Amino acid sequence: MASLILLGTHKAKLFPLKKGLVTLGRSERCDMPLDHPRVSRLHASICESDNGPILCDLQSRNGTYVNGVRIEQQLLRNRDVIRLGNCELRYLETADEAAAVDHLTLTA
Repeated sequence: MASLILLGTHKAKLFPLKKGLVTLGRSERCDMPLDHPRVSRLHASICESDNGPILCDLQSRNGTYVNGVRIEQQLLRNRDVIRLGNCELRYLETADEAAAVDHLTLTA
């Protein structure tokens, strides 16, 4: 199962990606809430396509970046680095990849 890992100064947090649409943003209603003032309430989404997961910016104020490039829509590849505001995440395609990351705090 694919996952996003929220990187930071504390322990990383692992968020397994469910099938279908996944929303990311500051709102508690998002599937992956990110508590940071530079993240929009509904900042971005990830949806499945025939080619793999697609990250879409949802007209956020501060933009969505993949590997340092601002995007509107981007097919995700293993180990891509995603930035929303000041939050940095890494996309991992498999559970084995996620398990290899040291010092994880798992979330439900």
